[in-house]
Parts: sequence; C-alpha cells; structure tokens
Amino acid sequence: MRLVGALALLLSLASCNKYSQTETGLEYRFLKGKELKEQYGPGHYCLLNYMLIGPGQDTIQNTFTSDTLAEFPYPVEGGNELLEALQISSPGSIIEVRVKTDSLKSKIVGNPRIMALPDGDYAYFVVAVDQVLSPEDYEAYRNQKFFARLMAENALIDQYCDKHSQEGVFALDSFQHIRFRIFDADNQLVSDPARFMNAPVRKSSNQVSFHAEARTLEGQLILSSAMEGRRYKSIWGEHFYDLPALNEWPFYLKDGERMEIVLTSEWGYGAAGRMGVPSYAPLYLILSDVRSEQ
Repeated sequence: MRLVGALALLLSLASCNKYSQTETGLEYRFLKGKELKEQYGPGHYCLLNYMLIGPGQDTIQNTFTSDTLAEFPYPVEGGNELLEALQISSPGSIIEVRVKTDSLKSKIVGNPRIMALPDGDYAYFVVAVDQVLSPEDYEAYRNQKFFARLMAENALIDQYCDKHSQEGVFALDSFQHIRFRIFDADNQLVSDPARFMNAPVRKSSNQVSFHAEARTLEGQLILSSAMEGRRYKSIWGEHFYDLPALNEWPFYLKDGERMEIVLTSEWGYGAAGRMGVPSYAPLYLILSDVRSEQ
C-alpha cells in the first residue's frame, strides 16, 4: 500500500507538468525516471505494474495492489498507447499516458467499465516498469518464481490437509501438484495413490458430465453445480472452463466415486485470480457423480 500512496503523491506533484508527444501522437509524461535511450530487442520481458484511471479519477484497472508484478513481452512494435509507452520506458521509471476515451473504447472491447466511459474525454494509463529482462534472465526469473510460489502454496496445502484428515489421509501427487482422496459409493476411502499417474479411467469417453464444488482453503464458496441446478460437462482435450481442473480431472473418476482435491493455483485461477480468489490461491475441489456421455 505504500507504493500506491507514493504513486498518488507523484501524480499530484506532476499535475502541472505538460505532456510530451511522439510522432504517432502518444501523449505522455514521466512521473519518475526518464525515457529509454535505445529500445530492447525481441524476446525481452517487462516486469511492471499499471493502473488505468478514468476521467473522473476512478480506478478502472490496478495491478499495484497485487503481490506480484505483471509480465509483458517487450513490444518491438507498438500497436496501442500502452505498448508504445513501454517502448520508451526505462527500468525504474513511471510513465503516465493520456488516452482519448473514444480511442480506448475502440481498442479494448469487452470490458464493461471501459465501454461505459464517456466519449470525448481522457483516461490515463500509469505504468511503473520495474525491470526489463533478457530472454535468459526472464527464463531464470520465471523458474525461480514458479518454485518459490509452489513451495509457498504446498505449505498451505499441507497445513489444510493435516487439519482435515479425520475422514482420511490425502494422497500426494507431486507431479501434478495436488493432494487428493477418493471415496466410493458407500463413502469408504479408496486407496489409489497412483490414480493420476495412469491413463484416465474414462479414456474411452469423449465427454463426461459431473457435479463440482470449489472453495478457497478459507472456506469461501467459488462455484457449485448443485446450487446452480445443473451438471457440468467436459470434453476431453478441450479447455472450456477457466478452472483448468474441471477440464481434466473428472475423467479420472469411476462410477459412484467422489474425489476431494486440494490443488495449487496451477490447476486453479493462477496469477490472475478471480472475484473472491486472490492471486496464486490453492483451492479445495470436490468432484462427484461423473457420468460418461459419449
């Protein structure tokens, strides 16, 4: 939150500064740092935070409150105001870009808050570039970040499974990064720790229907097919759900089984999260009543 407060101060101090303009018409001013002298080549990545502010100073998008930096390929070519701003921003700089709301609405379609902006006014992108990494450094960064996140999530998952093991111990699949336990139609615990190491038991089925319930490890309900009054359906090899676990794991259940899975964000909502689910949040998932449709 200190970063957000410092950003607000920079915006206030820069309110009297004039905007510069590129040959393409981009209007910008640096709140911190300076313009990049020489652009980077292809394969580089920018680690950054950004904020989109509407004409009434309302915040439309904001990654500054996230616990992780956003990752963008360094734009060798422009294409919109945000990409062009990244082209001229040096590491450690903060740039503010003024964008006509009409232009913004024509380039970012589908966001209801952006589409509701009034025509003929201005919106503002504020972009803070933390680092620009070479392809090699970016790969190392991604690997380090992945393993650090994985260890942190697994620690939360282990705590959760230890606390909720009264009905049966959760098996570990370290390759898939999940903990799970299976119950049969009589609610008896099934011992099958290699279930996900083998081919799915419904490998001959192209489509299955099932019931599912997902919660955060704190217990907040994320989805429930029963509450929605319908069965979910998955087609093998297709990625219909934004919760990846629903696209694949139902194919591993036999008739009458119920599976409880505690999974890392790799199988959940990842870095982006969703409403009610923060970035990199492990989830608790129940799959049941799986039926082959084809």
